[in-house]
Amino acid sequence: MTHEPDIVATPWGPMDRLDASYRVLQDMITIHESIVARNDAAESKLAEAIARMDDARKLRDGVMDLLHRLDAHIALQEQRKADEARKATFDEEPLTLPPDISEYQTRTPPSEIGDATHQPGGELHSVGPKQEPSSELPEPPLEDADNIGDLPPELVEEPEPVPEPKGSVLAPPTALFGN
Repeated sequence: MTHEPDIVATPWGPMDRLDASYRVLQDMITIHESIVARNDAAESKLAEAIARMDDARKLRDGVMDLLHRLDAHIALQEQRKADEARKATFDEEPLTLPPDISEYQTRTPPSEIGDATHQPGGELHSVGPKQEPSSELPEPPLEDADNIGDLPPELVEEPEPVPEPKGSVLAPPTALFGN
């Protein structure tokens, strides 16, 4: 069986239908490949742009952090200068003492501050003998002799007698059951 070519008109001139279909298919593949290449190039450019934006954000954040630190440093320097100025004015102000203190100081000049009492340094030293307490009871003073408890018998109050229990006493509940 022989096949007669079916000739068709194409933009490339008259061609066999099968050759024309093959040629159109090749052109479509070429177009598709160029679109994919352009798309890949665009995605690559987009990834580069995103990376540059991330780098720019990091740079911006670093600059902002540096500015915040610089502001804090400047505020600290201003605070130090203000403190020094306040200290200088405080040091220059004369102290005015209340009249009673200034009179006292004129009468008794100030002495050096310090403790004049002897502080032990750990050296050995002699200690006097220890006195034993006396075993005798001291005599009560005469004015307190009436408070000792020697009342006349008619003034001594007898304690009330302890009442006797009435009724019966039950055994504890554990004794009822036995062991």
